[in-house]
Amino acid sequence: MNKKTVFIGFIAAFIAATMIFEGGAAKSESGQGLSIGVVSVKRIFDESKKYSRFRDDMTAEQERVLAELEKARADIEAERAGLKTLKQGTTEYMGRVKVMMEKQAKLTAEQEFQKQQLALKERQLIEQMHTDIVRITGEVAQKRGLDLVLENSEIELAEVSDDMLVMSMLMRTVMYSSGCVNITDEVMKEIDSAK
Repeated sequence: MNKKTVFIGFIAAFIAATMIFEGGAAKSESGQGLSIGVVSVKRIFDESKKYSRFRDDMTAEQERVLAELEKARADIEAERAGLKTLKQGTTEYMGRVKVMMEKQAKLTAEQEFQKQQLALKERQLIEQMHTDIVRITGEVAQKRGLDLVLENSEIELAEVSDDMLVMSMLMRTVMYSSGCVNITDEVMKEIDSAK
């Protein structure tokens, strides 16, 4: 299981816990039984047009960065090949070694910077997604008169690594939801229509 899937699972569990604690007692304010809804955070993340655009933008950014880094690597390889034409120990040779080492150090620093930069952008995206889903789920739930909304994402156990299998099963927040209103499509529609 990759880092994103684990993180999305934690988000889903957090949303469910938040909504349960905010829901309060087992009866609604009218004294009737609770009106319960479910939402699939994983499905929203996977199928939302807005998040698809964000993922496409991130992929394009990663490809741009990789192309720049590859160009720098090729330049270093050209320097290394050029060294073979020079006599070792000469001033010219040592000058080219210095240039190559400076380029290598710059490449290493740029790789680390870009790695951190992309990770930060991805984290900000996921945090914004979480904020959007919680807010819009609450708005849709209020419109629908729901007292409680639980996270109900399906987990594809075949896609989960062995070391994360038990964790994935434990993170499942709803085991059965017959009769609950599924508001996933409504939440996704609102997310996609928001600017």
